[in-house]
Amino acid sequence: MGDRENFFRFRQGKRNSVGHPSGAMVADMAADINALTITMLRFAGLLRLLSKSGLAQNYESMAVELRNDASPQAGRDARVFILDSFRGGLGGLTDQYVQKKDGSVDEVLNAEYERLLQDLTDFANEV
Repeated sequence: MGDRENFFRFRQGKRNSVGHPSGAMVADMAADINALTITMLRFAGLLRLLSKSGLAQNYESMAVELRNDASPQAGRDARVFILDSFRGGLGGLTDQYVQKKDGSVDEVLNAEYERLLQDLTDFANEV
């Protein structure tokens, strides 16, 4: 395996797919740059629903950069970016929820948001 494959395969000794709450098998983001960048792009879409279009644009840009350069340094930069975006304390991304126009929680989109948030956290923390 080259540096690129080694870097993105931080879950040493595990298979290339992991269980999803739905029961489906999904690609391990650490082993698959496409899975990581798709997750980042989906998360960006939900950030737009939270009126965080600037941060959404940054996630989209980082995903494009990773597709163009999946070097170990680019991966480290992505981890730092993700961790920094989650900081912020009260009212930060971890305290947000996706809501409907009437202000109630959108259960489906919020569950997606929380799952993507966890997936990105796991990637950033090299879990």
